[in-house]
Amino acid sequence: MNHFQTVATELVKELKYPKKSFILEIGCNDGAFLDALRLKGFRALGVDPATNIVKPLIKKDTPIINDYFSQKLAKRVMKTYGQADAIISFHSMAHIEDMHDVIKGVKALLKKDGFLAFEVHYLGDLIREVQYDMMYHEHQFYYSLIALNNFFAMHDMEIFDAKPNPIRGGSMMYFVQNKSDGKRKISRSVNKLLRKERQLGLDKIATFKKFSKYIQKTRNDLLVLITKLKSKRKTIAGYGASGRGTIIMNYCGLDSDFLKYVIDDAPAKQGAYTPGTHLKIVPNTVLQSANRPDYVVLFAWPFIEEVKKRNNEYLKNGGKFIVPLPKVRIVS
Repeated sequence: MNHFQTVATELVKELKYPKKSFILEIGCNDGAFLDALRLKGFRALGVDPATNIVKPLIKKDTPIINDYFSQKLAKRVMKTYGQADAIISFHSMAHIEDMHDVIKGVKALLKKDGFLAFEVHYLGDLIREVQYDMMYHEHQFYYSLIALNNFFAMHDMEIFDAKPNPIRGGSMMYFVQNKSDGKRKISRSVNKLLRKERQLGLDKIATFKKFSKYIQKTRNDLLVLITKLKSKRKTIAGYGASGRGTIIMNYCGLDSDFLKYVIDDAPAKQGAYTPGTHLKIVPNTVLQSANRPDYVVLFAWPFIEEVKKRNNEYLKNGGKFIVPLPKVRIVS
C-alpha cells in the first residue's frame, strides 16, 4: 500500500496536472492503486480479467473494465476515455502470454509523449538469489533489461528508465516510451543495468545451466538438514502456504514424512491443505502453544525479518527457522 502511494506521488511530479491526466492500470486487482491515483486527483481506469475480485468493486462504482487488456480493448477504451498520459502495471506483464498484442494496445492508447511503466520480478535477482520458487504456472516470462530492449525495439519503443525496488523479493520498474516521439532521455541507470547484466551473464546460456545445478544443491542441502534433524526426533513444520511455498515443497518432496503441517497467517487458507503435498494449513498461534515445532522451514523467506518480529516469542522459547534460499541456514 505504501509502495502504491509512493508511485502515485511520483506520477504527480511527472505529469504535473493530475486532473487533466488519464492513467490506465493493467491488472488492477483489488483497486488499491486506482484508489491511490484517484486520491491524487487523476482520472483513472483499471483493467482486470478476475471477475470474482473486480465485480464487487464495479458495483461500488470503481472504474474497472472486467476483461483482458488487448489491442482490441485499447481501441474501445480510447473511444470512451481518450488517449492515456500513462499506462501502469504491477506484476501483471510476466503473466501475459501474448505480449505483442498487449504492446500494440499500449501504443494505440498512449499519447505521443505518454509512457508505460510496469513493475515485474527481476531476472537478475531471481538468478543471484536462487529464487526458483518464483517459477510457477502463472509466470510466462522472467525479464531482463537485455531481453526487454530487444522486445520493445520490435514495436519502435524504448526503455528510458529502470528503477529497482525490494517488493516481492526484488522487482524492477521499467519506463517505456515511443522511440520516435519520446521526449525523455535514456537515464544512466539503464546503461548501468545493461552493463551489470552482461557481467552477470544474463545473455549467456551457461549462466542458466549453472543456476540449474545450484538449485539442485539447495534441494539436497535442505533434505540433508531436515533428515538429520528428524533422526534426532525434532519436530518440523513449514511457514507460508503461498505459491512459492508450494514450489519448494513439491520440488523438494517435503510431504508428511518431513513436515507436520504448514503455518500461514491468512485465515482464508487455514484448515485447507497444501497442493501436491497435502499438509494441513494451521494458524501461527501454534508457535505459542506447548506443542510448538522445534524447527520451521520458512517458505516465506524473503520476509524473514517481518516473520521474526511477528514470532519473536517463538524464537525466545527456543524455536528455530530454517531458511531454504538462497543458501540453506538456521536462524534462531
